[in-house]
Amino acid sequence: MMQTATTISKIEKKMQKLVDSFNIPLRVVWCPDPKAKCHGEIANSCIEIYDVDKEEAWNTFTHEMLEYTLKKVTNIYLETVNALIEVIQKIAYKEKESFIESIPALIDSIQKAKSSYDETEEETNSSAAQ
Repeated sequence: MMQTATTISKIEKKMQKLVDSFNIPLRVVWCPDPKAKCHGEIANSCIEIYDVDKEEAWNTFTHEMLEYTLKKVTNIYLETVNALIEVIQKIAYKEKESFIESIPALIDSIQKAKSSYDETEEETNSSAAQ
C-alpha cells in the first residue's frame, strides 16, 4: 500500500532519530519505489529505502543498520587480506625482477656451452677424418 507523504516523513524522522542515537553518520531517506531492484541500500552516506509498504520499510531499515554495523567488524578482515595481497605482490615483483635480470647471463652461459661443444665436436670430427 502506497504511503502518504506525511506518513513517509514521520517514519523517516523516527528512523533518522534512531540512526542519530547510535552516532551513525548516515542520513535516512525513504523514497518508495515499486520498480526498485532492491529494498534499500547504503549509498553516499545515506540509508535509502525503496519499499512501498511501511512494515517492509522498517525491515529494510533494520537490515541496513545491521549491515552498516557489521561492516565495522568485517572491515578488519578486508584490511588484513588487502595487506597480505600487497606483501605477496611485492615479493612476487622482486622474484620476477630477479628472474628477468638473470636471463641474459643464463642465455650467455648456454650459448658459450653450445659454442664450446660445437668446437669440441668439430675438432673430434676433423681428427677422426684424418
